[in-house]
Amino acid sequence: MPKSKRRHRKKSTKSSRTVDWSGGTKQSSGLGGWILIGVIGAAILGGGGYIWHNAQADQAFQELAAKGKGTLGKVENLPNLGRNHLNAGQSYQYASAYPTSGPHAQFWTNPGFYTAPQSATMRVHAQEHGHVIIYYDKTSPENVEKIKEWSSIYRGNWSGVLAVPDGSLNKQIILTAWRKRLKLKDFDATVAAAFIDAYRGRGPERLVR
Repeated sequence: MPKSKRRHRKKSTKSSRTVDWSGGTKQSSGLGGWILIGVIGAAILGGGGYIWHNAQADQAFQELAAKGKGTLGKVENLPNLGRNHLNAGQSYQYASAYPTSGPHAQFWTNPGFYTAPQSATMRVHAQEHGHVIIYYDKTSPENVEKIKEWSSIYRGNWSGVLAVPDGSLNKQIILTAWRKRLKLKDFDATVAAAFIDAYRGRGPERLVR
């Protein structure tokens, strides 16, 4: 008699693969979840650090501004030369290299630290929005870092700070706001902070401070 054939049962093997009812299979793993949690955690910590840094920088700025409150006697109060918008592409010649009012472009220079000159007509519009402009040239690296910090933490749509280079100033610093101008022989953080605090957010287009 022929020997009976033995059935060889295949050993069942457990697989870590789970069925994807959309039509395929996917490898189940907790690694992706932990990576996602790590990314979210890092983002939260980074955002918290940024907020904390800005709060500390703002507090330091306010302390400087308070010390310089009595130093703004030399601020120039300039006449209102108008607020009308120029046509697209239209230029305008201001009487001063640091205008604080007058006809201006339909767009404006946003708050921030700039390493290249910015259009005068856009600078005037920025001041109409309530932004303060710091013109700088060959001031010290420490002063540049302070100016960068201020133009980084104050970026509101109607109350920002922008720094613009001017190759003719040497160590001199000029600060302007709508119809206001102050010239300093050298950067003085207390005086500069007091000027910014006095006029930032007080443009005629929208008063927010």
